[in-house]
Amino acid sequence: MRTIDYDVFVQKALRNIVHDILLDTMNYGLVGNHHYYITFATNHPWVEMPSYLVEMYPDEMVIVLQHEFWDLEVMNDRFSVTLYFDDASERITVPFAALVNFLDPSVKFGLQFVPDNDEPNPKPSKTSFSKNAPPSENVISLDDFRKK
Repeated sequence: MRTIDYDVFVQKALRNIVHDILLDTMNYGLVGNHHYYITFATNHPWVEMPSYLVEMYPDEMVIVLQHEFWDLEVMNDRFSVTLYFDDASERITVPFAALVNFLDPSVKFGLQFVPDNDEPNPKPSKTSFSKNAPPSENVISLDDFRKK
């Protein structure tokens, strides 16, 4: 019997939110005090980044899109951005399937994800998300980000 896997739909919808936020930033720049902390799984098979950064961050990495980032490019299934690391300009490509967290502390907004390492190569623009993640890992608590 076929059932609806709600976790897959929720993960896809949340990743689409990040896609749309980054697309807006690509087109119009950051507005006000908005800035983003993006955590992603560096060991995801389709992350593209220099090997020395993978060695420094073998599991996860947090990047900040605030003052010094360039050439943000947003595609259907991934984004690329140029950042500085120890005075070196580096291009990083992150598939949305590799996301772990997305935070905009200026408005206390945050999302958590379950990275999907089984996703096919994003270059064909095919998107799939984990169907095997325990439900508790897909729960998003917005209480921590709400103004009190």
